[in-house]
Amino acid sequence: MLKPCELRIEKTLEDGGKEVTCGAGGFTLKGPGDADGPMEAVCGACPIPDELRNDRWACLYLRPIRIRDSHGIKSYFSCRWFYLLNPARQPESIKTFCHGCIYWFPRPPRQGMITGYWAETETIRKTILDPPPPSNRFADWGSSSPPWLPRRSRWRMILSRILG
Repeated sequence: MLKPCELRIEKTLEDGGKEVTCGAGGFTLKGPGDADGPMEAVCGACPIPDELRNDRWACLYLRPIRIRDSHGIKSYFSCRWFYLLNPARQPESIKTFCHGCIYWFPRPPRQGMITGYWAETETIRKTILDPPPPSNRFADWGSSSPPWLPRRSRWRMILSRILG
């Protein structure tokens, strides 16, 4: 028996068959005419439904994702705001990252999820699979001074911008 999951998407196809997709993983769990066994094995091993149902810290900003790799299928609990901080190292449970978050907002039922939920989940999944190179946003601090002037330290430059 399958446990209920708000991220399982069931579509009726044109020929009347049904296809079941994992919204967190973006992969097909069961095609038309397929047996239930493989889907039950994949869904049965997934921690996402239990964590969402049993942990009150499941949040509106939480984006559970599943990724297939050479070791099998891994589940992550990414945050739509903070997943870019370290795309290669995503939390594997809600407790790892969400407990104590100051931006926490109660997770609505699936019908009330925000617009673009699935597209945003797909973007996060792609970013985690192929993380962008680390940015060096602050590399040019202090380089705007002319070469004949002594270079100021970053802290001096920050203080001068704050204090005028």
